[in-house]
Amino acid sequence: MTALCLVALASCKEEEEPELTPVGTPAAALYSSTVSSLTFYWDKIEHASQYAYELYGPDEEMVNGGVTSAVTASFSGLKDNTTYTLKVWAYSAYGSEYDKSEVVTITATTPAIVKLNAPVLSIEQATEADPATISWEAVKDAEYYR
Repeated sequence: MTALCLVALASCKEEEEPELTPVGTPAAALYSSTVSSLTFYWDKIEHASQYAYELYGPDEEMVNGGVTSAVTASFSGLKDNTTYTLKVWAYSAYGSEYDKSEVVTITATTPAIVKLNAPVLSIEQATEADPATISWEAVKDAEYYR
């Protein structure tokens, strides 16, 4: 008696990934800066559901990064007079026909701390008719006095 064995061979074909259309590339800019913070903003991109960002210091090490649905990112605790580089890109919703955008890079420098001279006060003594008067010469680069 002879046994007949049949082996079924299936043709395996990998499904091709659908070609995705990249979302638009955001245009980014510096919004504000202080001696220890930077705030950036970028354009809202059609078909983008979120934006990823990474902030790098002058040593090219990442200082901060994240993902947001907003069109701004603020960073604090930075060093004064230091140049930072922000990289930002847009993502579409998972499963959509769109892919991530190209990465946009922008640099910004935190302002230097400016040490101001102390104002030199002059005091006119009070009299019975007039109270004391305190005055001073303007200090270069001072924005206000307290």
